Amino acid sequence: MKHRRSTRRQGRAAHLLRRLGPALVCTALLLVGACAGVRSGELTPAARGKPPAAGELRLVVSRDYGARVLKDIVVPARAGMTVMRLLAEHCQVDTKYGGGFIQGLDGLESSFGGSSSDAADWFYWVDGAMGTVGAADAALHGGQTAWWDYHRWDGAMYIPGALDAFPAPFANRDMILAAEPAGTQAAPMVDAVMPWAQDQGITFDDTTGSHPIGTEPGLRLIVGTPDRLVKDRVLGPELSRGTAVGIFVAIDGGQLYALHVDGTRGPALLAAALAVPDPDHQGSLSLVLLAENAQALRKLLDGFTPEAASAHVALGLTGDGVVPLPFSAETGK
Repeated sequence: MKHRRSTRRQGRAAHLLRRLGPALVCTALLLVGACAGVRSGELTPAARGKPPAAGELRLVVSRDYGARVLKDIVVPARAGMTVMRLLAEHCQVDTKYGGGFIQGLDGLESSFGGSSSDAADWFYWVDGAMGTVGAADAALHGGQTAWWDYHRWDGAMYIPGALDAFPAPFANRDMILAAEPAGTQAAPMVDAVMPWAQDQGITFDDTTGSHPIGTEPGLRLIVGTPDRLVKDRVLGPELSRGTAVGIFVAIDGGQLYALHVDGTRGPALLAAALAVPDPDHQGSLSLVLLAENAQALRKLLDGFTPEAASAHVALGLTGDGVVPLPFSAETGK
């Protein structure tokens, strides 16, 4: 991507984006594609939480990690559709720097270039995976969801995985069910997961039992207690990185806590559902379910629906019920 180093704003952008890595380079500096017109009658409101059909695409636009949904629509899928084209057909897109930088959507403008605490921008995910290429180069296929969210740069700027399009990308493909250790807590937790997974269209490669975490590559659903999972050699380091990799929970002394976007601790959690990147397989996400016990896991799963996950990064269970993560006092009541 080309950006003009002669401008103060672009120089600041280059400095920050070098620190954040290639995923945000491609997310923040987008290439604008040609935009076809919208035929009358083809746009319909999305049923919140209802996955798009195989011949549809869903576009969700929100702010502050889904705290406020600004647009949620489904449209027919067409050949050659990209993330940028879908956005530009249904939103007013303002750009700068020769069309290489998204300045605003529907009047909500980037404040990139101001102080680091105030800077905010647009970021996108496709079926839960943060964009790793420019939006004009990100092809869309029928059944996929593109989520754009406007939020501040400070705190968690890199969120590679989200639950926003659940049950995608986990449904309709065989997953590996991983539970560790195979002890007293593992069996009832696995028993709790199986009927819920079936209801969500999630199937497993081996219905005879679960695999130890970290022993099998591939798309995984991982279930366990916080104190055990944080010690796992593969998953533990990712969980410990917290907001640096878009994980909005902390584990301290075996207790699970919600995190605010800036990394400060929120309330204690009984359980949580996360989309966690696999460090050994770039672009692959694991669905991680942490819970104190099988009873807490069942309560989380009762509230873990496509509607509850829509336009959210993750979900947690407090004593008052299921809340979105990152935690906010306004949305977590």
